[in-house]
Amino acid sequence: MFRTPDNFLSVDVRRTFAWGARLAAIVMVFFCLMAVTALSANANTIFWEGFNGYASNPGFPGSSNDLGGHRTIYGVPTQAGGADSNLWMAARFEAFDSDPLTSDVGVLRYGSGSSGGTYGNPAGRVDDDAGLVIRLDLTNYQLAQLAFDWRTFNTESTDRFVVAYYVGDGLGTPNNAYDWFNDPTKGASDMTATDPNGQANTWYVNNWTEVHRGTSPNSFQQESGILLPVGDVIYLAFWLDNGDHDLAKVDNIHIEGVLVPEPSSMLIAGIGVALYAVVGYRHRRAGLQVVAG
Repeated sequence: MFRTPDNFLSVDVRRTFAWGARLAAIVMVFFCLMAVTALSANANTIFWEGFNGYASNPGFPGSSNDLGGHRTIYGVPTQAGGADSNLWMAARFEAFDSDPLTSDVGVLRYGSGSSGGTYGNPAGRVDDDAGLVIRLDLTNYQLAQLAFDWRTFNTESTDRFVVAYYVGDGLGTPNNAYDWFNDPTKGASDMTATDPNGQANTWYVNNWTEVHRGTSPNSFQQESGILLPVGDVIYLAFWLDNGDHDLAKVDNIHIEGVLVPEPSSMLIAGIGVALYAVVGYRHRRAGLQVVAG
């Protein structure tokens, strides 16, 4: 009589192979459950800024004779002054040429943008080694990524738009301006020349991580998928390196993250896998007892 491949194996061996395949399936199901829980249930927007407050309040005052005809609400952006968020701070990172810090940041009424498409789309403004800073609590996140639109305007060859982060808390509170370049607690007495046009604050150089540095004087550029550190509080800065009365624009800042799965979700999935394994083991043991009998 013709024998199939199964006929060459004993009952015990076939059942062992079947149990191994079942165990492999259990492991795959467990990891799939964890992936679905992490990626779908907890994905959310952590922060969004489009500076759309200016568009809805066209009567805001601004400078009519500013560089290139840009009308700007100067100072730390707030919801009352053109921003979507009230959590912005402003900071100075290097030696500057002129004007107070609050005159080097603001919200542009006519910023344009690659995602807005029209000339009237507002944007954030930074210039002369100053920047906009946001504090983000990423303690409970296992993944966070950044996307934004940006461009430079009337900049010199050495001017660069920079995005950088600092890990740790305690640098400041919302709606405040900080001249970190001249702050003695940040090593203001220890400056190091880095280029012919200025000096760098070594505290910034040693403690901040840059994720973007570039120039684009003719059009907006889009950046996305920039990973940020998680498990801690961070400060994220958008600033212009060098450039007195030159400027950089930033818009459509979007930070999205995935929360760490809650212990209860993992526990439920683990219990389900354990019960499935126990039932499978009991069936296997009962089958072996029948054969032995």
